[in-house]
Amino acid sequence: MKWTSFPTIKKAALAIAYDNGMINRLEPEEKYLDACLSVLGADGVYETDIIALEEFLSGLSETDFNNVCYGDSVDVEDRAPKNGEGHPLTKILEDFFDVET
Repeated sequence: MKWTSFPTIKKAALAIAYDNGMINRLEPEEKYLDACLSVLGADGVYETDIIALEEFLSGLSETDFNNVCYGDSVDVEDRAPKNGEGHPLTKILEDFFDVET
């Protein structure tokens, strides 16, 4: 999987990382993004879900996009596409907080 196919999810991952101090001189951007790709490739995360998340994020206003990335997304999550278990696909972004670099 490559970030070129999912530029808006990449933008979200970087927004989350910079907002939470996860990228710095000891944890460079490239290393963080590589670790986030493991989230997108994890068991139970399907390509159709990632595509749906990309489409959803790319259609958000800048304010709604920022709300999703910075954790104030309750109303936006209600509009988010759901996975097969009924969970908002924006939950994938929460896993970016826990990546091991």
